[in-house]
Amino acid sequence: RLMIIACIGIWLVAGAAVWLRARQLRLHAQALHGARDHTEVDALIEYRRWLSSIIDNAPALIGYIDAEQRFQFNNRTFEHWLNRPKAEITGRTMREVFGESEYQKLKPHLERALRGTSVTFHHEHWLGGEVRHAQTSYVPDFDRQGRVRGCFVVAKDIGSIIDELRATAS
Repeated sequence: RLMIIACIGIWLVAGAAVWLRARQLRLHAQALHGARDHTEVDALIEYRRWLSSIIDNAPALIGYIDAEQRFQFNNRTFEHWLNRPKAEITGRTMREVFGESEYQKLKPHLERALRGTSVTFHHEHWLGGEVRHAQTSYVPDFDRQGRVRGCFVVAKDIGSIIDELRATAS
């Protein structure tokens, strides 16, 4: 039951991230188009700052990977989990960020998403000799012609749920 709750939570966060990104782009375009004075531009800048703060402080990894498997965006949680600054994540490929071994585990899921299928899976990530458990979703991002241009990434730490399930099973 806990795993089902975790999956529902991940899908809600993934859906919210996709909705927020689409809304952000739409509002950004509208605001730029309609900006007649500095007040509207200032409001747009404040809105982006507010949205970035929400995404950076979400209790999940939120990112965007393009069709070439490069991170185009990642929130601050990615930095904490991977113990790397944004400059070592954004613009780099999945292989560069995660290393060959971890990349090979993620690759089949990522490739499915980049072919247009939403994917959710459990992933064990080794960092500094410690394992972390994540429920990860890749949600394809389509252009207006229906081509996949990348995917949104949402991952939630489910280590406490795994620990609880193991304790219950013992």
